[in-house]
Amino acid sequence: MTKLQRFFVGTYSRGGGDLFTVRLDRSRAELSCGPIYTGLESPSFVAGRGECLYAVSERENGGAIASFRVDESGALTRTTLIDAPYPALCHACVWPDGKAVSFASYLGGGVLTCALCPDGSLDGEKMQWLPNEGKSVNPARQERPHVHSLTADPAGRFFVEADLGTDRLRIFRPEGTRLVPHAEAVVPAGDGPRHFVFHPNGRYAYLITELTCHVLLFDYAAGEGTLTLWQRCALLNQAPGTCLAADIHLTPDHRYLFASVRGTDALIRFTIGDDGTLSQRTNFPCGANAVRNFCIVPGFLLAADQKADEVRLFALDPEKGSIGECLSVLSIPAPVCIIAG
Repeated sequence: MTKLQRFFVGTYSRGGGDLFTVRLDRSRAELSCGPIYTGLESPSFVAGRGECLYAVSERENGGAIASFRVDESGALTRTTLIDAPYPALCHACVWPDGKAVSFASYLGGGVLTCALCPDGSLDGEKMQWLPNEGKSVNPARQERPHVHSLTADPAGRFFVEADLGTDRLRIFRPEGTRLVPHAEAVVPAGDGPRHFVFHPNGRYAYLITELTCHVLLFDYAAGEGTLTLWQRCALLNQAPGTCLAADIHLTPDHRYLFASVRGTDALIRFTIGDDGTLSQRTNFPCGANAVRNFCIVPGFLLAADQKADEVRLFALDPEKGSIGECLSVLSIPAPVCIIAG
């Protein structure tokens, strides 16, 4: 692995830049800031493929989606900007086959899919909008659909939409550059699905629920594209109160699962058994209580603390699955998404 590793950070624009390139010097365990892009309001979620980067512009009065070309220095050149009438776009999923990118709209309650041109830019002539319907039991947060993410399975055969507002997971299959409804899975009422991750073996999948702060394990029938709830694990010892679960990732060796909960000062880790089940919940203080998003790479974990305006770097012990004290801190205004690039 090279000495320097590159990351991209999306933010809620507050001045000082919108999209940030971050470098990790692995030998010195130190973060530094690279090129800064200014010109996209609140790019709160980013996703990459090769030398292309995709971002949402999370605006309540109608959002936008954008594509960028990344050069060797990490500088971004915008190649597409498409206004969309769907507010609070909050997630991006690049299709594994590279044909399209799908974007979740929290306030619009659906998924917007845009085909990709051969050069990786967005094709505004080939777009699809798939709204959801329904509500659930929390009158303040589940009065209508609030789609939070869309995730592709490891083979790219099916996609899972997490809808916080309806307590449902919609499953789609791709046809060309469009998504076709395939199946659904229901989660316990009031849980509020947020982010979803597949185990690379294609047999298991995990969901973090924002409102009740749980992680749900599903048995995934990859051939049929169906999910069966298997295990439900609490992230906290008490009722969540004002705490809101946020992000979920597996370690590179797939032995551990980490989750973040805004309103706590710790990252939470589970051990993953051979059968996919979770056990041995452990809290690791991280000095931040608003980790909306984090990123795990071999040997390190990077956490984006939205309220502290910081990206924090921690060493990650691959054998013990533990993180230690903070090694480096980088000041970035309202960081809310971080990905390796």
